Amino acid sequence: MRTIHPLFVILLLMLATPVRAEVLFQYLDNHQMELEGKEVTTKSWTADEREKVDRYFRILVDIAPRLTAMIDEGHDLGPVSVVRAETAYWSIGFAKQTNRGETTYLILTDNFFKAYDIESADIGYDGGNYSLWFFVHEAAHLAELRTTSVGEELPSRDLTGTIGRTIMTKIVRAKVALARQGIDFKEYVFSTDRSHVDVIRDLGLPTKYALRTPNEALAEIVTATILAPQYQPPEDVRRLVDVFYGN
Repeated sequence: MRTIHPLFVILLLMLATPVRAEVLFQYLDNHQMELEGKEVTTKSWTADEREKVDRYFRILVDIAPRLTAMIDEGHDLGPVSVVRAETAYWSIGFAKQTNRGETTYLILTDNFFKAYDIESADIGYDGGNYSLWFFVHEAAHLAELRTTSVGEELPSRDLTGTIGRTIMTKIVRAKVALARQGIDFKEYVFSTDRSHVDVIRDLGLPTKYALRTPNEALAEIVTATILAPQYQPPEDVRRLVDVFYGN
Protein backbone atom coordinates (compact mmCIF):
# COMPACT_ATOMS: atom_id res chain seq x y z
CA MET A 1 0.00 0.00 0.00
CA ARG A 2 1.42 3.38 -1.03
CA THR A 3 1.83 6.04 1.64
CA ILE A 4 1.13 9.73 1.06
CA HIS A 5 3.90 12.15 1.88
CA PRO A 6 2.87 14.63 4.61
CA LEU A 7 3.98 17.58 2.46
CA PHE A 8 1.55 16.48 -0.22
CA VAL A 9 -1.28 16.51 2.33
CA ILE A 10 -0.30 20.01 3.48
CA LEU A 11 -0.28 21.20 -0.13
CA LEU A 12 -3.78 19.83 -0.69
CA LEU A 13 -5.03 21.55 2.44
CA MET A 14 -3.52 24.84 1.32
CA LEU A 15 -5.20 24.57 -2.07
CA ALA A 16 -8.55 23.80 -0.44
CA THR A 17 -8.36 26.74 1.99
CA PRO A 18 -9.81 30.08 0.81
CA VAL A 19 -7.17 32.77 0.40
CA ARG A 20 -7.20 35.19 3.33
CA ALA A 21 -6.16 38.65 2.24
CA GLU A 22 -6.02 41.88 4.18
CA VAL A 23 -7.68 44.82 2.49
CA LEU A 24 -5.27 47.70 1.97
CA PHE A 25 -7.06 51.02 2.46
CA GLN A 26 -6.30 54.61 3.35
CA TYR A 27 -8.36 57.41 4.86
CA LEU A 28 -8.62 60.68 2.94
CA ASP A 29 -9.53 63.82 4.90
CA ASN A 30 -11.35 66.71 3.21
CA HIS A 31 -10.68 65.17 -0.17
CA GLN A 32 -11.87 67.30 -3.07
CA MET A 33 -13.76 65.18 -5.56
CA GLU A 34 -16.60 65.13 -8.04
CA LEU A 35 -18.62 62.08 -8.99
CA GLU A 36 -21.10 61.76 -11.82
CA GLY A 37 -21.02 65.51 -12.38
CA LYS A 38 -21.79 66.36 -8.76
CA GLU A 39 -19.41 67.73 -6.18
CA VAL A 40 -18.99 65.57 -3.11
CA THR A 41 -18.88 67.51 0.15
CA THR A 42 -16.25 65.72 2.23
CA LYS A 43 -14.84 66.24 5.71
CA SER A 44 -12.32 64.91 8.20
CA TRP A 45 -12.55 61.55 9.92
CA THR A 46 -13.13 61.25 13.65
CA ALA A 47 -11.42 58.57 15.71
CA ASP A 48 -14.75 56.81 16.38
CA GLU A 49 -15.58 56.74 12.68
CA ARG A 50 -12.22 55.27 11.80
CA GLU A 51 -12.67 52.65 14.51
CA LYS A 52 -15.97 51.54 12.97
CA VAL A 53 -14.54 51.30 9.46
CA ASP A 54 -11.45 49.46 10.76
CA ARG A 55 -13.75 47.02 12.55
CA TYR A 56 -15.88 46.43 9.47
CA PHE A 57 -12.84 45.73 7.31
CA ARG A 58 -11.67 43.20 9.92
CA ILE A 59 -15.11 41.58 9.87
CA LEU A 60 -15.03 41.52 6.07
CA VAL A 61 -11.71 39.68 6.07
CA ASP A 62 -13.12 37.10 8.50
CA ILE A 63 -16.48 36.43 6.84
CA ALA A 64 -15.66 37.00 3.18
CA PRO A 65 -12.12 35.81 2.39
CA ARG A 66 -12.83 35.29 -1.32
CA LEU A 67 -14.23 38.80 -1.62
CA THR A 68 -11.29 40.42 0.15
CA ALA A 69 -8.89 38.38 -2.00
CA MET A 70 -10.53 39.90 -5.10
CA ILE A 71 -10.16 43.42 -3.70
CA ASP A 72 -6.51 42.68 -2.92
CA GLU A 73 -6.03 41.34 -6.46
CA GLY A 74 -6.29 44.94 -7.65
CA HIS A 75 -3.28 45.92 -5.54
CA ASP A 76 -1.68 47.59 -8.56
CA LEU A 77 -4.37 50.26 -8.17
CA GLY A 78 -3.04 51.02 -4.72
CA PRO A 79 -5.12 50.97 -1.53
CA VAL A 80 -8.86 51.59 -1.47
CA SER A 81 -9.33 55.28 -0.66
CA VAL A 82 -11.98 55.70 2.04
CA VAL A 83 -13.64 59.11 2.00
CA ARG A 84 -15.87 60.68 4.66
CA ALA A 85 -18.73 62.59 3.07
CA GLU A 86 -21.78 64.45 4.23
CA THR A 87 -25.18 63.10 3.24
CA ALA A 88 -25.19 63.07 -0.54
CA TYR A 89 -27.70 62.11 -3.20
CA TRP A 90 -26.98 58.51 -2.25
CA SER A 91 -28.10 57.91 1.30
CA ILE A 92 -25.38 55.74 2.84
CA GLY A 93 -22.34 55.57 0.63
CA PHE A 94 -20.84 54.62 -2.68
CA ALA A 95 -18.07 52.59 -4.31
CA LYS A 96 -16.51 54.26 -7.32
CA GLN A 97 -13.46 54.09 -9.56
CA THR A 98 -11.97 56.98 -11.52
CA ASN A 99 -12.57 56.93 -15.25
CA ARG A 100 -8.91 56.15 -15.86
CA GLY A 101 -9.03 53.38 -13.26
CA GLU A 102 -6.35 55.03 -11.13
CA THR A 103 -8.14 54.90 -7.79
CA THR A 104 -11.05 53.09 -6.21
CA TYR A 105 -13.06 54.94 -3.58
CA LEU A 106 -15.32 53.84 -0.77
CA ILE A 107 -17.36 56.91 0.17
CA LEU A 108 -19.25 56.79 3.47
CA THR A 109 -21.82 59.42 4.44
CA ASP A 110 -23.35 60.68 7.68
CA ASN A 111 -26.14 58.11 7.50
CA PHE A 112 -23.71 55.22 7.62
CA PHE A 113 -22.51 56.37 11.03
CA LYS A 114 -25.75 57.74 12.50
CA ALA A 115 -28.64 55.55 11.57
CA TYR A 116 -27.68 52.13 10.34
CA ASP A 117 -26.14 50.16 13.22
CA ILE A 118 -29.57 48.68 13.86
CA GLU A 119 -31.41 45.59 12.75
CA SER A 120 -33.54 46.48 9.78
CA ALA A 121 -36.38 44.89 7.86
CA ASP A 122 -35.16 46.74 4.78
CA ILE A 123 -32.78 43.88 4.08
CA GLY A 124 -35.60 41.39 4.16
CA TYR A 125 -33.79 38.94 6.44
CA ASP A 126 -34.17 38.62 10.20
CA GLY A 127 -31.30 39.80 12.35
CA GLY A 128 -29.64 41.79 9.61
CA ASN A 129 -27.40 44.70 10.51
CA TYR A 130 -28.04 47.21 7.76
CA SER A 131 -24.71 49.01 7.92
CA LEU A 132 -22.81 45.71 7.69
CA TRP A 133 -25.01 44.61 4.80
CA PHE A 134 -24.24 47.87 3.04
CA PHE A 135 -20.52 47.53 3.75
CA VAL A 136 -20.33 44.03 2.26
CA HIS A 137 -22.47 45.18 -0.69
CA GLU A 138 -20.03 47.98 -1.47
CA ALA A 139 -17.11 45.58 -1.02
CA ALA A 140 -18.65 43.46 -3.77
CA HIS A 141 -18.68 46.54 -6.00
CA LEU A 142 -15.04 47.21 -5.12
CA ALA A 143 -14.10 43.62 -5.93
CA GLU A 144 -15.75 43.82 -9.34
CA LEU A 145 -14.17 47.20 -10.09
CA ARG A 146 -10.67 46.20 -9.01
CA THR A 147 -10.62 42.92 -10.97
CA THR A 148 -11.90 44.40 -14.25
CA SER A 149 -9.35 45.95 -16.59
CA VAL A 150 -9.82 49.58 -17.55
CA GLY A 151 -11.81 49.80 -20.76
CA GLU A 152 -13.47 46.43 -20.26
CA GLU A 153 -17.16 46.04 -19.42
CA LEU A 154 -17.91 45.08 -15.86
CA PRO A 155 -19.12 41.44 -15.78
CA SER A 156 -22.46 42.53 -14.30
CA ARG A 157 -23.00 44.93 -17.21
CA ASP A 158 -21.85 42.56 -19.95
CA LEU A 159 -25.15 41.15 -21.16
CA THR A 160 -23.35 38.58 -23.30
CA GLY A 161 -21.62 37.00 -20.30
CA THR A 162 -22.92 34.59 -17.69
CA ILE A 163 -23.35 37.15 -14.91
CA GLY A 164 -24.96 40.03 -16.81
CA ARG A 165 -27.15 37.79 -18.98
CA THR A 166 -28.46 35.73 -16.05
CA ILE A 167 -29.28 38.77 -13.93
CA MET A 168 -30.88 40.80 -16.71
CA THR A 169 -33.09 37.84 -17.61
CA LYS A 170 -34.34 37.75 -14.01
CA ILE A 171 -34.95 41.52 -13.91
CA VAL A 172 -36.97 41.33 -17.15
CA ARG A 173 -39.00 38.42 -15.76
CA ALA A 174 -39.68 40.40 -12.59
CA LYS A 175 -40.87 43.34 -14.68
CA VAL A 176 -43.29 41.08 -16.56
CA ALA A 177 -44.54 39.40 -13.36
CA LEU A 178 -45.17 42.75 -11.66
CA ALA A 179 -46.88 44.16 -14.75
CA ARG A 180 -49.32 41.25 -14.66
CA GLN A 181 -50.32 42.49 -11.22
CA GLY A 182 -50.78 46.03 -12.51
CA ILE A 183 -47.60 47.34 -10.91
CA ASP A 184 -45.39 49.91 -12.62
CA PHE A 185 -41.89 48.45 -12.43
CA LYS A 186 -39.86 51.65 -12.18
CA GLU A 187 -42.19 53.23 -9.66
CA TYR A 188 -42.15 50.07 -7.54
CA VAL A 189 -38.36 49.57 -7.63
CA PHE A 190 -37.60 53.10 -6.47
CA SER A 191 -40.35 53.23 -3.84
CA THR A 192 -40.39 52.10 -0.20
CA ASP A 193 -43.11 49.56 -0.98
CA ARG A 194 -42.12 46.25 0.62
CA SER A 195 -44.90 44.16 -0.87
CA HIS A 196 -44.58 41.54 -3.65
CA VAL A 197 -41.26 40.27 -2.31
CA ASP A 198 -42.43 36.78 -3.26
CA VAL A 199 -42.09 37.73 -6.94
CA ILE A 200 -38.45 38.65 -6.38
CA ARG A 201 -37.60 35.61 -4.28
CA ASP A 202 -39.31 33.23 -6.71
CA LEU A 203 -36.83 34.42 -9.36
CA GLY A 204 -33.87 33.72 -7.09
CA LEU A 205 -33.00 37.32 -6.29
CA PRO A 206 -32.42 38.13 -2.61
CA THR A 207 -33.85 41.65 -2.27
CA LYS A 208 -35.99 44.26 -3.98
CA TYR A 209 -32.90 46.43 -4.40
CA ALA A 210 -31.51 43.77 -6.73
CA LEU A 211 -34.06 44.82 -9.35
CA ARG A 212 -32.46 48.24 -9.88
CA THR A 213 -29.56 47.31 -12.17
CA PRO A 214 -27.52 44.19 -12.95
CA ASN A 215 -24.50 45.46 -11.01
CA GLU A 216 -26.63 46.25 -7.96
CA ALA A 217 -28.18 42.80 -8.27
CA LEU A 218 -24.76 41.16 -8.34
CA ALA A 219 -23.68 43.03 -5.20
CA GLU A 220 -26.91 42.04 -3.42
CA ILE A 221 -26.54 38.40 -4.44
CA VAL A 222 -22.92 38.24 -3.24
CA THR A 223 -23.87 39.98 0.02
CA ALA A 224 -26.80 37.64 0.66
CA THR A 225 -24.64 34.55 0.12
CA ILE A 226 -22.29 35.89 2.82
CA LEU A 227 -24.71 37.34 5.38
CA ALA A 228 -28.06 35.59 4.89
CA PRO A 229 -27.98 31.81 5.33
CA GLN A 230 -31.74 31.85 4.70
CA TYR A 231 -31.05 32.86 1.12
CA GLN A 232 -30.80 29.72 -0.97
CA PRO A 233 -30.07 30.78 -4.55
CA PRO A 234 -31.11 28.59 -7.46
CA GLU A 235 -28.53 26.80 -9.57
CA ASP A 236 -28.15 29.54 -12.20
CA VAL A 237 -27.47 32.16 -9.51
CA ARG A 238 -24.97 29.88 -7.77
CA ARG A 239 -23.23 29.46 -11.09
CA LEU A 240 -22.91 33.22 -11.64
CA VAL A 241 -21.49 33.59 -8.11
CA ASP A 242 -18.87 30.98 -8.97
CA VAL A 243 -18.05 32.90 -12.16
CA PHE A 244 -17.77 36.13 -10.14
CA TYR A 245 -15.22 34.49 -7.84
CA GLY A 246 -13.33 33.07 -10.81
CA ASN A 247 -14.28 29.43 -10.25
